[in-house]
Amino acid sequence: MQYIRLKIKDSVEFLWHSKSYLKSVFAVHALFIFILLPILGESSQFILKISQINYLSLNNLGTMMRQQPLVFLALIGIFILSILLSFFEFAFLLISVYFIQTKQPVSVRQLLVITLRQLRKVGISTGLFFLFYLVLILPLGGVSYSSNLLSKVKIPAFLMDYIFDHRFIVVGAFILVYILLTYIGVRLIFVLPNLILNDLSIGEAIKSSLTITRRKFVTILLRLAVIGFGMLLFSSVSIASLIGIQKLVEQYSHSYTVVSAAVIMTLLQIIILINIAVTTVGMFLVIIDFMSKNNALSAIKKPDSLFSSVYHKNFANRLSAPLYIVLGIMSAVIVGGYNFNYLKSVDISKPISVSHRGVSEKNGVQNSISAMNRTAQYHPDYVEMDVQLTKDNQFVVFHDFNLKQLTGVNNTPKNMNLSALTKLKVHENNQVQPIESFDDYLKAAKAIHQKLLIELKTPNKDNTQLVARFMRKYQKDIQENDYMIQSLNFELIEDVKKIAPTVKAGYILPFNLIGPPISHSDFYTVEFSTVNKHFIQTAHNERKKVFVWTPNDKKSILRMMYFGADGVITDNMPAVGRAMTDANHITYSDKLLYYVAGLG
Repeated sequence: MQYIRLKIKDSVEFLWHSKSYLKSVFAVHALFIFILLPILGESSQFILKISQINYLSLNNLGTMMRQQPLVFLALIGIFILSILLSFFEFAFLLISVYFIQTKQPVSVRQLLVITLRQLRKVGISTGLFFLFYLVLILPLGGVSYSSNLLSKVKIPAFLMDYIFDHRFIVVGAFILVYILLTYIGVRLIFVLPNLILNDLSIGEAIKSSLTITRRKFVTILLRLAVIGFGMLLFSSVSIASLIGIQKLVEQYSHSYTVVSAAVIMTLLQIIILINIAVTTVGMFLVIIDFMSKNNALSAIKKPDSLFSSVYHKNFANRLSAPLYIVLGIMSAVIVGGYNFNYLKSVDISKPISVSHRGVSEKNGVQNSISAMNRTAQYHPDYVEMDVQLTKDNQFVVFHDFNLKQLTGVNNTPKNMNLSALTKLKVHENNQVQPIESFDDYLKAAKAIHQKLLIELKTPNKDNTQLVARFMRKYQKDIQENDYMIQSLNFELIEDVKKIAPTVKAGYILPFNLIGPPISHSDFYTVEFSTVNKHFIQTAHNERKKVFVWTPNDKKSILRMMYFGADGVITDNMPAVGRAMTDANHITYSDKLLYYVAGLG
């Protein structure tokens, strides 16, 4: 604990004595975060839109290369530019902290010139290693080793649920791999700093990093943890305190709740920016400190600049404290005004409720008629269920592509006739039910007036004939009963909309990567842990609805409602009811909490 207290004290003193230079560093960092990164994202979307390319996947890259080579090259160019900008940001922050730590005055122009020179080092080998380096440092994300232009990878909740529910061996292997990547990431943490600060080759930089980190893995990881968890604690306590203050205001005063909420929202934004800035700077401080103590740090020659150190100092002195105060007040008023309007206008959506596979709180066997009948007592707007094509061109209600896990039979629905499939028993939640034909399930749903969200599942790429057969047989029932269709297969949904434009159809995104695709679908169904407010707003701007799956607790459902979700697919129907009730009494403190949760 004594060590941790000393390191926290050193970090605070470092940041306090270098605050005049940090202003310039943070300003340039903000340029990357709020301007350059959004421009790159919008550029890729714009290119896809004008080229009439609906989505990107391994399936259509070959076609794009052959038929639209200029578009392919443009996207490759944006990807390369993203790598260069990421490398530039990494180098800029590292060099900035180097000059701060060595107490050398330097102008922003000199920093930019030095950093631009680093781009000459980015060849194919350096670029590939940089990507490899980003993958290696992902495990350190747990201690806030991150940068806003660097890749941010999040394992979707549905994948984590599957792993933890079904594969203990995979969980063990995942933990081992995570530990291994963390170890390798720490051992190679000084490679890029060596490339940037010491002009070493990749081989020399790797050798130097291994030397510096020899027998110091725990020490380095501990210092990273001190910074990461320290800032996490600071942010958590600060955010909780501010939201607590808002709760007190709401409890004792009803006249100034929105004003106080706007002020507190502004303070929350400042805290979040401080967290990002201090964590990033602290991360590079650890790197520079270790390199310096191991005599592995070369002196960086500053370029001649019109903004010499003396001029920079005089210029800074002329920017008097009153001017900073005026600029700060003006910024606070502008941001506070925006926050005031935002909090007044933001509303909590009332999404439709959808029972995932017709089950709620494990009250039956998935995709069974008996479970649907039980779940119908909660009055879901829709019951979601899965349909596959059988060997004899009939349709069966079943989720998995292999029958073994649920029935014990090692076969697939597409290789069996419907009559054989409906004789099999599904074992789940301590219950046993037969596999249902879609005809029987449809008949049972119509009998209790239950609307259906039908997921068409297929392992095949070409499904035009399947869609034609399905719509020819069931389109009338779907339209008359206001059913909906969804699928993980993009082309399948496009085919549905061509055959039956009035049928509501949605494309399932396993997780959100670059935003909504361009499609003729009516809605997107997205794994909820990768959804934020921006994604839903973008989809709404394109007149598409967004369904989320599968939030199963009240807080997660309320968060999705705050983001503006149009539908919630869940395994817990009572939680939806509780969230709907609480949404009628939403407070500004609740909105602030969901705002913080919705960033990113």
